[in-house]
Amino acid sequence: MELNTNNRIEYIDALRGLTMILVVCHHIAFWCFDNVELAYNEFFIKFRMPTFFFISGWLFFKVNRIWDKETINGIMKKKFMVQIIPFLFFMLLYMYMFRGPDYHTTFESKYGFWFTYTLFQYFVIYIIIEALFNKIQSNKREFVVMLFMLVLSILAFYYENMRFTYNLGICRQILTLLSFTKMKYIIFFWLGTFVKKNFASFIRFTDNQYVIAICLCIFFVLAIHSKPIYLSNNELRLLAFLASLLFLPFLGKRSIYFK
Repeated sequence: MELNTNNRIEYIDALRGLTMILVVCHHIAFWCFDNVELAYNEFFIKFRMPTFFFISGWLFFKVNRIWDKETINGIMKKKFMVQIIPFLFFMLLYMYMFRGPDYHTTFESKYGFWFTYTLFQYFVIYIIIEALFNKIQSNKREFVVMLFMLVLSILAFYYENMRFTYNLGICRQILTLLSFTKMKYIIFFWLGTFVKKNFASFIRFTDNQYVIAICLCIFFVLAIHSKPIYLSNNELRLLAFLASLLFLPFLGKRSIYFK
């Protein structure tokens, strides 16, 4: 059971609009100019998709939602119709018109349609976890969910960088079909739900200019560094990836000024 509302939130729309513009910029830089570094695009890449999934988690969480059978069935049907049906239609249409599936390379990104497919997976995982641990004390449940999401993100990150190193056989085809490498963003989806759940604390947190300054400094130190080190060190790449968590409070606070 849940309460529905169609009220638009201006600062969330502003933040979502910014990330949409950054996605368009990336595709122009990559596909039109063949230069991923064009117009600071390489810097924007480090937080644009994390921000997208953060917003998705923020919007998905509802304070008054009760995870009963009726609610779960209703959400799953709605998400399937909105995300999976269009995804299958356009992806299969593309495959029919241009090429067949290549499970070892391009099919990982579902020919560009991976976002809605992956987001649907996030919904499913989050709902299953909430349903399974619904009776556990709130603080303990939140820690368990956070730990699970973080471990899943790290595993997906390392798999993305090492999937061509080892011969995984049928397991690799299954993981490719599931777009497992995209699971690395699920920690940001969870963070969105966590911030929505604790929004008053988030506002107090971002009201502290020193906290924001420290977060941004750490982000820039980890995210902006020499390419040779970045490309040769998976642990440093992981830290730079997770540093996006530190940039989100800054974006969230700036977007609130659009209210």
